[in-house]
Amino acid sequence: MLEKFSMNVEPIVWWLQQRCRQAKGLDGKKGWNGKLEKEMREKIGVIRKKDKANYLRLGGKALKLNKFLAINGPVLTGLVTLGSSFVGSPEHGSWAVVLGVVIYALASVINAFEHGQQVGMI
Repeated sequence: MLEKFSMNVEPIVWWLQQRCRQAKGLDGKKGWNGKLEKEMREKIGVIRKKDKANYLRLGGKALKLNKFLAINGPVLTGLVTLGSSFVGSPEHGSWAVVLGVVIYALASVINAFEHGQQVGMI
């Protein structure tokens, strides 16, 4: 399951650069001209300088958190399954029920957060 996670975080590669290069011949059409292109290049340069480090740092933290959740959700669910075998025993019955409910609630929250986070990244 961990194969879906990348090993490191990299900045997004702008795949529309080829289309922009092809569109250079459209000066004057649809509001695009050389002046606007120069202004956009300056803004992109500023964004690259200032935001790239933050993007990589926060992206790395999000990746680590998501890996942590992807591992611990199934582990906690497995613990609940294992603990449910002690529910009927006279020595551990009440503790097994309480711990089972608490751990299952925690596992549900972790799984919901993990899947919600993945859907939010799309």
